Amino acid sequence: MRVILFTRTFSEIVTTRQVEVSIGLYAAIGFAFLCEGSLTSAWIALVFPFCALVALTSQSHAARFGAVLGMAAVMGLLVLTNYYQIANHGFMLAWVGLALAFACACEGSKSEAVLRRNAAILLAILMLVAFIQKLRSPYYLDGDLLGGLLLQGEIYANLIGLALPEWPALRQ
Repeated sequence: MRVILFTRTFSEIVTTRQVEVSIGLYAAIGFAFLCEGSLTSAWIALVFPFCALVALTSQSHAARFGAVLGMAAVMGLLVLTNYYQIANHGFMLAWVGLALAFACACEGSKSEAVLRRNAAILLAILMLVAFIQKLRSPYYLDGDLLGGLLLQGEIYANLIGLALPEWPALRQ
């Protein structure tokens, strides 16, 4: 009975508060991305969660918009300062933050429609850019990148580490 009640309550929150749920997911994914890499400075690690807390707890549309824009700006600065070293996920998170900020700029029920439209446009642009990037890169078309990563053990390092805890030491 409790599971059904929790599932019903969770689904109601997700369907009725799409912008807030999107902000929460963006904050969690962005914070995990920032904590995972060595490219993040201390001020970024402090500013992003602060903006996330403001965005999640604010009742004001202006404050929520500013906080989400701040999170997108932090992610954008991280991408800009580490342009050649950062993973594609950083680029995607910067654009998703910008699209989410535009949705937060709208008030009331319009924000969900804007969020859906921004998500569709963003997804189409990201897929197109990723497709063009892969067509232009010689490493993707001839298989050198994937083959090299497989031979070095980079692709499945975490998965193999679960079965063989000494895997990082064995690779070297």
